[in-house]
Order: sequence, then C-alpha cells, then structure tokens
Amino acid sequence: MLFRSAYDLSYDGSMLIHDVSGGTAPDRAGNLAGHRGAGGDASMSYSLVKLGEIVDFVGGGTPSRDIESYWNGGIPWASVKDFKGQSIDDTKERISPEGLANSSSTVIPAGHVIIPTRMALGKAAINSVDIAINQDLKALIPKTAVSERYLMHALLARSGEIQSLGKGATVKGVTIDRLSSLEIPLPPLEEQRRIAADRKSTRLN
Repeated sequence: MLFRSAYDLSYDGSMLIHDVSGGTAPDRAGNLAGHRGAGGDASMSYSLVKLGEIVDFVGGGTPSRDIESYWNGGIPWASVKDFKGQSIDDTKERISPEGLANSSSTVIPAGHVIIPTRMALGKAAINSVDIAINQDLKALIPKTAVSERYLMHALLARSGEIQSLGKGATVKGVTIDRLSSLEIPLPPLEEQRRIAADRKSTRLN
C-alpha cells in the first residue's frame, strides 16, 4: 500500500521507501521518495527530530495498596497490563479520588499517546478515556503540532529500537533521557494526519 507521502511505517523499526516499481528499501534518515507523476519525479525529505523536542513526558504512580479507600473508585488506573492493542478504553484497576490525591499518579486526558518505560517496552497506545497511570508508564504531551495517531505509529515503527534501549538484568526499563534522544521523522501536520488515516484503514489496529 502506498501512502500519499510514499512511505510506510514498518514494525521492524525502519522507514520503508517505495519506488515506482513497488519495491522498498529501509531508510534510517527519514527520507521519503515522492510519487512520480506526469510532471516528472517528485522527491522530498523529512528531517528526523528527537522525541524530547516535540513532547513532554508525564509519569504516574501507585497509591498505597495498604489503604483500602484508595482503590476500587471511579478513576481508571492504567498499568502495562492494560496494553492489549493500540487503544486503552478501560483498565483492570481503578482508584479513588483520595488515592489519586495521595499518590504521584496523574490523570491523563483522553487522546494522548502512552508508552511503557518498564516492561512491555516498544508498545504504544492512545487512551480513549481519561485515565490515571502508574510509574511504569509515561504519557507524551505534545509541545508542537503533532498528530497523536501519527506519533503512536512512529513509535511502534521504532519498537525494536526502543526495546534495545532497555537496561536491567531481569526487568528491562528505559530512561527518559534515552527516550528523549529517540529520533522520528516529522512531516508537516497535514501529512501526518494523512499517514495516520492510512494506517487506521489497514488491519494493523
């Protein structure tokens, strides 16, 4: 499938460049081969940006499990156990407003990319409802014009690279410094939206 930008986000962690013969070649520099039309060749190149330049990382926490009133309230509380696909629509556990107030957990408004930074490295999802998160997750809050769905797919395309950044003898974790240095291609916003819409129309969701 050819995107209008003429590239795909592959899940082996590389950009795929399409030529007119339908072939592909991996590209780590974020280059895009444009469609060739009647007017001749068209090519473009989107520069790579560091993730930390376009998003802020917001973390969470876990209320004390020794205090019963902190749990089973009305606030969805996400952990890595809730990463079952590319959308977080509900959570296995919930906390109370009291539990939220007495922990470092944070409520993330619906519509943000959330990634694990400990265990399940390389996964990414968008929350369809407001949720609180635990300390093993980070919400990515854009500080520039970026499509959330494009950002999610760009991170999934770098899944293997994110996994390789993990450190730990038994449980792998990745630091914010390492994630901040991760590079992704950043097309103009409208192009991001077109790419995200094309990804949504595939069977990857």
